Amino acid sequence: MLKHYEGLNIDAREKTLLFSDSLDFARADALYRHFNGRAKVAFGIGTYLANDTKEKPLNIVMKTTSCNNMDVAKISDTPGKGMCKNPAYVDYLQRSIDWKMMH
Repeated sequence: MLKHYEGLNIDAREKTLLFSDSLDFARADALYRHFNGRAKVAFGIGTYLANDTKEKPLNIVMKTTSCNNMDVAKISDTPGKGMCKNPAYVDYLQRSIDWKMMH
């Protein structure tokens, strides 16, 4: 991500990298130490905190689908992790991202 921002002449120190996949405290700490001073970082540690049993966690997540009567989308480069109830909104977002990447 840092190289990507550098290639676009964007100061990564002004951006926040959000890590949320398969995190525990040790991994979050390692990521924080790696990116400290190079970019802002934030973490979403869900399953690790919510599953305090010895049982294998279910691969389910509750996500916001709308806010203030507007659609919300999760865009992911991992198949099956993106979601939105409105396919037209996802298409709009993808076209917007594609345009921004080209310009």
